[in-house]
Amino acid sequence: MIERAVSSEVQKTYEELRSILLENNCRIIVEEPLKSIIVEHGSPSVCRHETRGKE
Repeated sequence: MIERAVSSEVQKTYEELRSILLENNCRIIVEEPLKSIIVEHGSPSVCRHETRGKE
């Protein structure tokens, strides 16, 4: 396993971003800590319902 040292400021910023996303009802899809984070926001059931209504 590769490990790397990062500044505490980078770590803190990443943790704050992650917290903000979770507080705003985002669901984490893929996460590579301190490198990238992919989230989904919204309700998939609402999207499916809207799609069916337009058919």
